Amino acid sequence: MTDENKQTATNQTDSAQEPQATQPKKSKWRFLKHGFCLTFILLLLAILFLCTGYGQRKVLSWVDKFVEPLQLGQVQGSLQDGLQLSDARFVMDGVNVTVGQADLHIGFSCLLHYEMCLNNLSLKDTEVLIDTTKLPPSQPKEETEPFTELNLPLGISAQNINLENIKVKVDDMDIHLNHFHTALSGKGRAITVHPTQLEGLNLLLALKLDETDTEQAVDFAQKNAKTEALSATNPQEIADKVIQEAVEKTSEKVVEGFHQLQRKTVAQAEQVDNKVDWAAIKAQLAQPLLDKNIRFSLPLDLNIEQIDIANVAIAQKAKDEKGNLIEPISLLNVASLQLQAQAKDQHINLKSLDFKSDKGSNRKRFFIVTR
Repeated sequence: MTDENKQTATNQTDSAQEPQATQPKKSKWRFLKHGFCLTFILLLLAILFLCTGYGQRKVLSWVDKFVEPLQLGQVQGSLQDGLQLSDARFVMDGVNVTVGQADLHIGFSCLLHYEMCLNNLSLKDTEVLIDTTKLPPSQPKEETEPFTELNLPLGISAQNINLENIKVKVDDMDIHLNHFHTALSGKGRAITVHPTQLEGLNLLLALKLDETDTEQAVDFAQKNAKTEALSATNPQEIADKVIQEAVEKTSEKVVEGFHQLQRKTVAQAEQVDNKVDWAAIKAQLAQPLLDKNIRFSLPLDLNIEQIDIANVAIAQKAKDEKGNLIEPISLLNVASLQLQAQAKDQHINLKSLDFKSDKGSNRKRFFIVTR
């Protein structure tokens, strides 16, 4: 075979091997392209599924099935048209939440204008029970930078926030709210609270720890201390017990003297007229709240158009000598309160305050400056 024939045969062999070398590369890119297209299609289908009312209700049913503490009753509607939950319940250690009816309506069209719109959020016939003794231990708080300024990346709008018949019980403290309605809007660092109504708020505080209960606890601790002192055999332990007993007796005398002084102060305070000196309060608030050398700036600009509050009662539980619960002790009853205010930078403008209660009433307009 001549050299020319050998060269021709070599070229034919190389040309036959080139498609075999490039074929794996083409199949690899083809696989990646098909995988990307398949992932995109599945993601698009999932989004379309969640945009439908059926898809949203189906997801909630899955959440109800796999999240054990949560129980959902009836689910109707959709987020874009108005989603309604009935007879929902959430139970975990120390927390028991029952919701009679919840409505949620989100305006997704606002996203086209770089806004987040909450058209409706309402809760009705809701009861929250919290037992702090059963809550899991809280995690240690991490040190974070202080909050200095609010800056919302998107505009927000909450057209209707409504609460009806809300009951909250935290240990022995009871809170009952009849009606609350508000609306919010904001952009950047500016927040506007639109006309707000609160009607029928009852706050019932827990029982005070009586002096007799305190004395019984002290006596019980003393008996335990004496028992431990008698059982001690080590001289060093006996000396420690004697020193501890002397310190306890000294602290008892200090506490007794403090209680006598406190009773005397309370008796003197009861003789003073209960009327509030609103003129003195106005004169005090007219002055700068902070020294000029202190740099102070509000984290947001807040505009409160109007807040109307009516029928607010604060009382405390009480018991008789036998330890039976009796009628609560009334602390404060607010018949009505109207407020208009504005805060911007270092200025707080309390435009209007109309306050009526069993402790006094006031209707003033004044301006507060913090600088």
